[in-house]
Amino acid sequence: MQGSDSLYKRMATQPMFKEAAVDSELEHKAKRVSDKYSETVNIIANEPSLAFFRIQEHVRKTLPQLVDQKHEVEDIQAKVQGTCLMLIMLPML
Repeated sequence: MQGSDSLYKRMATQPMFKEAAVDSELEHKAKRVSDKYSETVNIIANEPSLAFFRIQEHVRKTLPQLVDQKHEVEDIQAKVQGTCLMLIMLPML
């Protein structure tokens, strides 16, 4: 049993994994990749809400103009219908 005891002591005192020397360049590159990935995920997550905000902004700016144009078209349509009706009725008089 003496042989197995010394093996146990050696295994218990030695680290299981050897620590690798930290490469500062590798660490810098890993941090850059992590930061860029985080930024990209953040942009992708917020892009739909930004798009909806831009659409809402556009609608608020253009809606009053569209309403005015709609009223103009309705007025012109009423005038055209009145004129057409007069042209139809005129020969009968």
